[in-house]
Amino acid sequence: MLSLLCFFSLLNILTYFTAYYMSTKYNIDDKLSSYPCLHKLFKYYMGMSLTFVIIEIIFCLVCLIIILISSLMLLGIPIIMHN
Repeated sequence: MLSLLCFFSLLNILTYFTAYYMSTKYNIDDKLSSYPCLHKLFKYYMGMSLTFVIIEIIFCLVCLIIILISSLMLLGIPIIMHN
């Protein structure tokens, strides 16, 4: 379940950066006006704030760290070394 949350978070981050790049590089906002579904999706991602994207990046990294630590614990690999 945690891997699905991480995947959708990463997908959301990549889509935001793709929409931002296409908006600044190709001015795709005018070209998408004839496609209402894509135009609505594009406007959604362009309306996201950068703080939300940063929070989502942090959330994705925390999920990946939790998955990594729990996988190592299930394999029996010690995470913290005791003297």
